[in-house]
Amino acid sequence: MTSGVLQGPGSWHASGFADRRKGFSLIVWSVRVFRAFVLVTEMSIRVPVGTKILVVDDEAAIRCVLSEILSGSGLDVVSAGCAEEALRLFDDCRVSLTLTDRNMPGMGGVELAMLLKKRAPGHPVLMVSGMASDGLSREEGVVDGFLMKPFSRASVLDGVRKVLGLHGDF
Repeated sequence: MTSGVLQGPGSWHASGFADRRKGFSLIVWSVRVFRAFVLVTEMSIRVPVGTKILVVDDEAAIRCVLSEILSGSGLDVVSAGCAEEALRLFDDCRVSLTLTDRNMPGMGGVELAMLLKKRAPGHPVLMVSGMASDGLSREEGVVDGFLMKPFSRASVLDGVRKVLGLHGDF
C-alpha cells in the first residue's frame, strides 16, 4: 500500500492512496494552467507480465499523476522528466509503451517519438498535449495515439488500452 501528498510552487497539490490489489481511492490535483479532479474507483487491469510504460513529462505533477494512474492499474511504470532521460531509460528498460508530453524544453515529444521508433520500429507512442491533436504526426506514423490535457483516469487507461491493443476493462 502506498500513499502520498505532493505540493509544489503555485497552486498544485496531488494526493493519493494506492493499493496494488485495489487501485486508487482518490487523486485530487491542480496545475497552474488547468484544474482537474479525478475520482478513481477500485479497478484492475489484465496485461501481459512485463508490460512497462515509460512516462515522459517535464512537469512533475503531471508525471506523478500519470504514473500513479498507470501503476494503480497494475502496470509497471518508469518515468523521466525530459526526453534525454527517457532515451537512457528506454535503452536500460524493456518498455512496452512510451507516453510522452508533446511540448517539453529541449527535445519535444514528436522528436522523442521519432528517435524511439528508429531504435525500435513499431514501438507504440501515446502523445499527451494541452493543445489540439496533431494529426500530421499521427499520419506520418510517429504517434500511435493522442491524449488531451486535462485528462481523466478513464481517458488515460483507454488510450493505453487502444495503443497496446488490449481488451477488457482496467
